[in-house]
Amino acid sequence: MIIAVSGVDCSGKSTQIERLVSRLESAGRSPRVRWYRPGYSDELDALRALLRRRSDVLPPPGSGVAREQAFSRPWVRRAWITVAVLDTIWTYGIKVRCASWLGRLVICDRYRWDAVLDLHLRFSGHVALNGAVAGLLRALCPRPRVNILLLLSAQEALERQERKAEPFPDTRDVFVKRHGIYDGWSSDARFVVIDAERSIDEVHAQIMEQVPELVS
Repeated sequence: MIIAVSGVDCSGKSTQIERLVSRLESAGRSPRVRWYRPGYSDELDALRALLRRRSDVLPPPGSGVAREQAFSRPWVRRAWITVAVLDTIWTYGIKVRCASWLGRLVICDRYRWDAVLDLHLRFSGHVALNGAVAGLLRALCPRPRVNILLLLSAQEALERQERKAEPFPDTRDVFVKRHGIYDGWSSDARFVVIDAERSIDEVHAQIMEQVPELVS
């Protein structure tokens, strides 16, 4: 079984996943949690670290002039998108799928549609929300048993980011686009939409209603 949890930053994904894991473990389950952004699997992070130690072929991590200059080159953008898509297939299409085949319960903090959204916001001229990349990932990544979408108003999300002192927040323009897309997904039948502005206990109770067989 695969459970996917999506939503804007500060919508409570981590909190609710922790609550879900605790409840499942108390019922004798052994869930595995996977957080992922495209291009940043453990394996790819290790490869980048190795390359940076042995050469200067890659710019330093994080934002900076060298990184921006590198990504200003069209071939670098295309190469990065290709690597990120392959990395997403490796993470969801192979690792998560194999874990599911082996009978393990996997909880994904973000899933393939969140990965496509990330790539779309960063490379809008190359990756469309419903384009070739989305279709490829849809074909190769397993379908979760439950897709939870935690919905939060833009104002509440921004207020939570300020209270949390989010270390790497989106720019205002990117935030507005990201929030608008998540908000639009609220009418998508693939998601179980939950109002994340309700109390933590109320949100947790709604999530548990989706997986009663796991704690019975």
